[in-house]
Amino acid sequence: MIRHAFILSAGWGTRLRPLTFFRPKALMPIGDKTLLEHWLLNLNECHKIFVNTHALTPLFHEHIKIMSSKYRSLQVLYEPRILGSGGSLFAISKAMPNEWMIATNGDSFLSSPELKSIFQQINPEEPSIYLVLKDEPGFNNIVVAPEGFVRHIRRTYLTETELYQGYRVLAYIGVQIFHTNLVAHYGSILAKRLQPGSSSIPFMDIMDIYTMMIEDSVPVRYLELTEGVWYDVGEVSRYVDLSLALCNGYVIGKNVTIGPRVELTSSILWDGVRIRAGSRLDHCIVTDGVVVDGDYKRAIITPARVWKF
Repeated sequence: MIRHAFILSAGWGTRLRPLTFFRPKALMPIGDKTLLEHWLLNLNECHKIFVNTHALTPLFHEHIKIMSSKYRSLQVLYEPRILGSGGSLFAISKAMPNEWMIATNGDSFLSSPELKSIFQQINPEEPSIYLVLKDEPGFNNIVVAPEGFVRHIRRTYLTETELYQGYRVLAYIGVQIFHTNLVAHYGSILAKRLQPGSSSIPFMDIMDIYTMMIEDSVPVRYLELTEGVWYDVGEVSRYVDLSLALCNGYVIGKNVTIGPRVELTSSILWDGVRIRAGSRLDHCIVTDGVVVDGDYKRAIITPARVWKF
C-alpha cells in the first residue's frame, strides 16, 4: 500500500556544525553505515525512495553512486532552493497524486521492530495523515487524544480537562505517513498565504500544513511506537552519544590506518583517517581523510582546523 518514501535531507544541518561543513547531515556515519543507509534499510520494501539534497550536493552524489547498485529504488531530488519539510513534501505530493507515502527526517535514527508492522494499522480507503510518535521527551511534542487523533502540535502541556479525558503528550519522531492529495491541497492553501500571486513554492514547515488540517477538522491521526531506539541526531553531543552507545565506545570508518602505541578513548574516526604513532585521542571526532599526530581531548579534527566541544 505504501509504495513510496521520502527522506528529508536538504537542510544545512547548522546544529551539527562543524561536522556538516564536511558531510551532509544524512551522511553522518553511525557505526558502519550512514544515517541515510540506516533509513534505506528501514524503508527497503518501498518501490521508490526519494531523498532531497541542497547542501554539499556534489558530496551527496558521490555517496549515492556508491550506494546506487545496492539501493536501486533510490532517487535523488536536487533543490536549488531549500523548501523546508512542508515545501518538499508539497512538491512531491503535487507530482504524485493519489498515493500513500512515508516521509522521515534524514537527521534522525530509528531502530524499531514495529515500524513496518504499524503500516497495517492504516486504512487505505480513507486519505489521512498519520504521525509516528513515541512516549519519551522530544523536540516536537504533540498532544493526542485517546481516540487516536492529534489535537495540538508543538504543545508541551495538558489542561486539567485534557488530563481527565486521557490526553497525552508524545514526541513526534520526524516520521509521517500521508496521502499525497491532502498534502497537495493544504500545501497549496498555505503557499498562497505565504506568497500571494506567486507560482513558486515557498519555504514551508510540514507541521504548519498539519496544523491547518486540524483547524479545518480534517483528522490527523497518530501511530505510537512502543519499542526500539529513536534518536534525534541534530546536535554534535547527541551524535557522539548515539555513535558510541551503538558501537561499544569507539567508531572506526573505512580505510582507516592506526599506527603503533595509539590510544583511542570514546572517539569516532570517519573514512580514510590516519592516526600516527603515539597519538592519543580522548572523546574526539576525526573527519574524512585527516592525518592526526598528537594528543587531543574533546576535539573535532578536520582538514581545516580543530574545534573544541
